[in-house]
Amino acid sequence: MAEDRVERRLTTILAADVVGYSRLMAADEVGTLTSLKALRRELVEPTTADYHGRVVKLTGDGTLMEFASVVDAVTFAVEVQRAMAERNAGVPEDRRIAYRIGINIGDIIVEGDDIYGDGVNVAARLEQLADPGGICIARNVFNQVKNKLDISFRDMGEQELKNIPDTVRTYRIVLADEQVGPAAVDTDEPLPLPDKPSIAVFPFTNMSGDPEQEYFSDGISEDIITGLSRYRAFLVLARNTTFTYKGRAFDVKQVARELGVRYVLEGSVRKGGNRVRVTAQLIDADTGNHLWGERYDRDLEDIFTVQDEITANVIGAIEPQIYAAESQRAQRKAPSSLNAWDCVTRALLKIDKATKDDFAEASNLLDQAIALDPSYAHAHSVKTFVSIWKAATGWGGRFKEELNVALTSAETALALDPQDAWARYGAGFVHILARRSDSALAEMRAAVEINPSFALGHNGLGTAYAFAGQSEDALRSLGTARRLNPRGTFYFTIPCFEAVAHFLAGRNEDAVRCAQGCIRERRDLNIPLFYLTAALGQLERESEARAAAMNLLRMLPHLTLARHERATPIVRPSDRTRYIDG
Repeated sequence: MAEDRVERRLTTILAADVVGYSRLMAADEVGTLTSLKALRRELVEPTTADYHGRVVKLTGDGTLMEFASVVDAVTFAVEVQRAMAERNAGVPEDRRIAYRIGINIGDIIVEGDDIYGDGVNVAARLEQLADPGGICIARNVFNQVKNKLDISFRDMGEQELKNIPDTVRTYRIVLADEQVGPAAVDTDEPLPLPDKPSIAVFPFTNMSGDPEQEYFSDGISEDIITGLSRYRAFLVLARNTTFTYKGRAFDVKQVARELGVRYVLEGSVRKGGNRVRVTAQLIDADTGNHLWGERYDRDLEDIFTVQDEITANVIGAIEPQIYAAESQRAQRKAPSSLNAWDCVTRALLKIDKATKDDFAEASNLLDQAIALDPSYAHAHSVKTFVSIWKAATGWGGRFKEELNVALTSAETALALDPQDAWARYGAGFVHILARRSDSALAEMRAAVEINPSFALGHNGLGTAYAFAGQSEDALRSLGTARRLNPRGTFYFTIPCFEAVAHFLAGRNEDAVRCAQGCIRERRDLNIPLFYLTAALGQLERESEARAAAMNLLRMLPHLTLARHERATPIVRPSDRTRYIDG
């Protein structure tokens, strides 16, 4: 039995081939073979020995190698490609020999001197993705060498490789002599970064092999630029700037330095039959780190509807990622050096934690921001949000006092910037809590008209509909909020307000289910407990209702039904009566 066991090992695999080998052979068979043998003898073999590699096999124009060290494999590849570029200087283009190289780490099967397996196949497919004279590596290679070698990388996103079941995250090594961007701008001083987050959306790459699909990939890029421009707190580079990079290889860090932006969004589009796959990734250009990435697979029954849906999802997903990154960046600054924007982003980091203590700290930071810059509309609009939550949850002082603070902040924000979607949301929620449903709906609709990708705005519109008793409209808007930002910080509020909508529609079992879903996420939040208690009461599940009510009283020991009836945002008297009955 021992003789039948397969020998396996983990290794670094390098695959290389000569670009245009058939063309070179057809033009000059003897000269090409002579040059290739000299190249292997004078460059490849000694460099292989220097980096402790092993040539597994040669297949005409192809070479398969393995290395015990991934750092050695990448260094070997970089050194060979740079030396090849020097050798080709002055050689006529139709006579140049250039390699493409792919590198992967994989578990291989060993048979004698040969190696097999998916690890080998992936390296071969990566080599096919490389540019002439270039190197493509898998993510497992990138993770091993990114902090060990003084070279730059360009993220190519998730790639579908022939006969490989799973997509492979792929990176391209940027060699020193490459052109970066349209004119390879060489400047010692980068453009200064603006005070607010800045982002460049590059044209999505059409990977369908069909030039007619170019309009779809360009359309997604253009729509994302337009959508992000609606976020008043962001600086978004114009299409005319980023589209000059269309079809060119570039290094994210270098281009961001040239353009003066902190964030880069890039992606690809691949169409097959009646299906389309769109990938997108958001990169922090300072560090090269990926902040967010997603893949969207859709049927192309209505191509423009698909384009709109994917665009909205991308925008809705990356907005909180940028805020989170800016908050972390501001957190690293000394308190004495904070400006108004830094204070707001620090406050947003606290708001993300959604606890009573964090909201108190956020409120103080926003007061500091307003003191530093009283004309900064976004500070006032976020202050509105904080005061609303303190009023609605009982985390603040007296309900009416917090509501008055929220109303003042919202009015100030709107006076400074009527197009601030956050301010419209804040004003809308003040009206919700004051049971002014027409005004609440008008402000929430304005928020999503200003910015259709504003997930929190759709959440607020759904909430306004719910308390007004328009349950089906509420569920539609809350569903839009979930689709736009399924991982957002305040995602847990969606099932909470779905519970309100179901309860007011008389669907008590659904209200219980949604309220319990919210409570599983946030046991310290009292709003879903109110509706869980009321729905259980209406269902006459007395012991469960009593347990929920006791949890409420532990959070709010001074709670009375009369006080709560005065404060609840439910608009219709008949709905309030049934709620208090429950």
